[in-house]
Amino acid sequence: MTGVVVDASVALAWCFPDEASAYADAVLVALEGRTVLVPAVWPLEITNAVAVAERRKRIGPPEVRRFIELLEGLTIRQDALPVAASVSNILPLAREHGLSAYDASYLEVAIRHGAPLATLDSGLEKAAEKQASKNYRPHCRPNSSGIAPSSLLREQRCHVRLSCGAQKKDPVATQPPS
Repeated sequence: MTGVVVDASVALAWCFPDEASAYADAVLVALEGRTVLVPAVWPLEITNAVAVAERRKRIGPPEVRRFIELLEGLTIRQDALPVAASVSNILPLAREHGLSAYDASYLEVAIRHGAPLATLDSGLEKAAEKQASKNYRPHCRPNSSGIAPSSLLREQRCHVRLSCGAQKKDPVATQPPS
């Protein structure tokens, strides 16, 4: 299975109707049969956002149940390193790109696994693109011809082509060079 790093911004777009996007929907469709790679902080970020949204009456129990069912339907692998290794790997990325440690952890997992990174966060996207000059094919973004309306994506389960960096390839079907 090919891994794809999915940050919290993309996953939460699947939960909150007001954050839904064609890009997040395209990522979800493209994940079929693939492993989602996430840093150890991911479940905490997701859970906190859902808990705050519930408290603020932004979503209710039915939406939370649907979101959890969606997550259960995905193959999600939580990636974790020993604490010292995590700090040693993440801190330089956070410094270099001006990222929070949370965001840098997504970039670190993507780099270490040679996996594409799906994000809606512009700072994280810029950092991933900057890493592209270091032989890492980073951020997945929908190409101009591959996006259908979200309802069509879900109904037809169509294959959505994504591009990584400057290359026009399907990142979830292509392994980066070792």
